[in-house]
Parts: sequence; C-alpha cells; structure tokens
Amino acid sequence: MNGELKPEYRRRIIEILTANPKVERVVLFGSRARGEARPASDVDLALYGKDLTLADLARFQAELEETDIPQRIDLILADAIDNLSLRNQIETEGIEWFRRRREEAVP
Repeated sequence: MNGELKPEYRRRIIEILTANPKVERVVLFGSRARGEARPASDVDLALYGKDLTLADLARFQAELEETDIPQRIDLILADAIDNLSLRNQIETEGIEWFRRRREEAVP
C-alpha cells in the first residue's frame, strides 16, 4: 500500500477545518505533498487566515483527534511560520486542498 491518504479522510479533515469561516486556505505539505509518504506518515497542513488563533488550532486538533483517521494530523498557522525555509517549502511543494472564495462586495 502506498502513502496516499484515503479520500474520505481528506474530505473529513477539510470539512472540520473549513467549518470555521476564518480558515481561508488549507495547504498540504511535507512527505505527503512530495509523494514520499508511507501509510503511517503524518498529515502536515498549513492553515491560512488572518484571524486564526492558537485557540482555533487547538480546537481543530481536538476535533480531528475524535475522528477515526489513523494518521496523525499536524496543523500549523501559516502566518506564524518564522522559518523561511519551511515557508518556502510550503509555497513551492505544497498542494492546496482548499481556498475560500471571496464574495465581492456589492457597491
């Protein structure tokens, strides 16, 4: 078996994260994005949203731990990444899982 994440697990993760309207974008990075993952490899996700907080991250993590997804899911707030190498890796190798569409303001 390869290291691909089951589609139903991916859908559940996205459903949990995007239930919060502050999540603007979700990007997969790390070994799964590079195609180097094993079945037990963790799922590394960068979350984008200017109003996201560490408390939001903790709530997401708690809810994800209640699922039947066997892989560990590691979440990081993209705006809080100080490591330029990691930031560059996410932007160049990352796979966008979700982007919230912005509704145009009516004049």
